[in-house]
Amino acid sequence: MVPRANHLLSALPNPAYQQWAALLEELDMPLGQVLYESGGPFFSTLLVHMSTSSTVSTSAAEVDRSR
Repeated sequence: MVPRANHLLSALPNPAYQQWAALLEELDMPLGQVLYESGGPFFSTLLVHMSTSSTVSTSAAEVDRSR
């Protein structure tokens, strides 16, 4: 079972957490690990990353579709 170190997970009532706990997997994420590159393959599997001891950043590029 994944510990409730994440604030969102720790706020869940115990019955709700128990439902999700079987689906959770704890992973080590080394500094600089890229989760997804723009234009790269995208997996249809739903993946949710819930950080417990780090900062996760995101960036997006806008495409000018007015032309």
